[in-house]
Amino acid sequence: MKKLYLLIISCFFFLGCISQNNVELVNEFIQSYNKKDSIKTFNLLHQDFSELWGNEITIISKKDFRYNYSWGKVMNDMEEIVIIKTEQNFVETISTYYSDRDKLLGIPPYKSKRIYKIKDHKIIKIIGGKFEGYNEYDQARRKQYEVFFEWLSKNYGLKPSDFPFDKKGAEKLISIINKYNKS
Repeated sequence: MKKLYLLIISCFFFLGCISQNNVELVNEFIQSYNKKDSIKTFNLLHQDFSELWGNEITIISKKDFRYNYSWGKVMNDMEEIVIIKTEQNFVETISTYYSDRDKLLGIPPYKSKRIYKIKDHKIIKIIGGKFEGYNEYDQARRKQYEVFFEWLSKNYGLKPSDFPFDKKGAEKLISIINKYNKS
């Protein structure tokens, strides 16, 4: 009986260590991303990495992630997380995303729930989604964006899709936002 208890305690300890290692991995990923340490950031991603919003794929591969990374570098973005749940193969967070785009437009930071799935001590998948109260929070942000998008359409004949999620798209958007702020 004592052996059974020791085995059970050992299993819980082992699973606790795995969860703690996963938390450290996600924290290390966020820190390296925020410091714009591309080598470390990409080394923490699994070779089969992808990112989703719900069930919709938003980033298809680790290679594709580099475009969003270069966007973030131009936008001087950073992310803060609060861990809300850990399991053997994932870490769930509430994420707050700050960027110059939002700051220059006077829009509050973006928030979402994110699940970091772990495989072979690397992040294989990030799944974004809504948290309780998300729709109300996001609706206020969207209204502020609509004002900018209307101005953008009226003055330049452009729409959000005219700014790809890469370095050039980010540079183009920052340039337009600066003109918007001067108008």
